[in-house]
Amino acid sequence: MQCNILRCIVLKEIIKDIVSRIKVYLPEVVLNPYKGEFEPEGEWNPVFPVCFYRLSSFGSSEVTSSASILKFAGTIEFLVGTKSTEELECVDLCESIFNTLNGYEITVNAFQTANIQDITISPYGYAPGGVEIYSLKLKIGM
Repeated sequence: MQCNILRCIVLKEIIKDIVSRIKVYLPEVVLNPYKGEFEPEGEWNPVFPVCFYRLSSFGSSEVTSSASILKFAGTIEFLVGTKSTEELECVDLCESIFNTLNGYEITVNAFQTANIQDITISPYGYAPGGVEIYSLKLKIGM
């Protein structure tokens, strides 16, 4: 139980750190947790450019007997959307996010850091109104 709480705290801090970095370097991007906005029944008041984030996977690979996490791996997915009439194309925005995060080291606490080990970008689809959506996945390891 204690290990799950620690994982959640670590994960929350990692996501908060990554989102803060994107906000600093790309202040024009609206960042919010994903709540199904691009699904057929999703409710969304479109604002562009937008970047929704969600956890795709997370798990610890090594835990000490005192429930301290030694190593973990996880994937955070960003759903990036732009309107097709905008000057900033969706793939260009993904590239800017990639450049902002590539090689970034996240300080988890005084003794641990997490690294972005891999970044993949792929088309996700289109939403009504000509919204182009790409998926940007960050594989994180500690």
